[in-house]
Amino acid sequence: MGRLWQGGAELQSVTAGVEFTAVRTNAPTLETSLQRSGAAAWRIGGLAAEGFTYVYAAAQGNYFFRFYLYFAALPTSTSILGGFANGTQNKITIRATSGGALQLFNSEDAAQIGSDSSALNTATWYRVEINANTTTLSATTAEAKIDGTTFASGTVNLA
Repeated sequence: MGRLWQGGAELQSVTAGVEFTAVRTNAPTLETSLQRSGAAAWRIGGLAAEGFTYVYAAAQGNYFFRFYLYFAALPTSTSILGGFANGTQNKITIRATSGGALQLFNSEDAAQIGSDSSALNTATWYRVEINANTTTLSATTAEAKIDGTTFASGTVNLA
């Protein structure tokens, strides 16, 4: 049985361990004037490095990760938005480019999986989903979707 992680600032906390696992580089702030649903959203300003929201997979399995993304402005450089890690080592991540495209990335081997998405628009909400099946580490499958449409997928060796 897979596990679905979904974050949304419902508890209005920016403390690691409450609604997300860890802050990497840019700690979020709470945004209460612009949210997709509920009373708040997380805001990361000046994305020029890693984001903050990760799911840690300490055991092999099938993992799902979902979040909603809204660019007030595009990142200034390619930035990790979130993904899967084992301990402190990133495994499969989703990145945003300065042109507004998303990339599925094998962070362990520093290699992109599949192709870039189409460029995303500012001032628009997008549902971003990642699935990583690590049941067989040497044949880990990964897939990324935007609003239910796959833009990248592939098999990588995480052994």
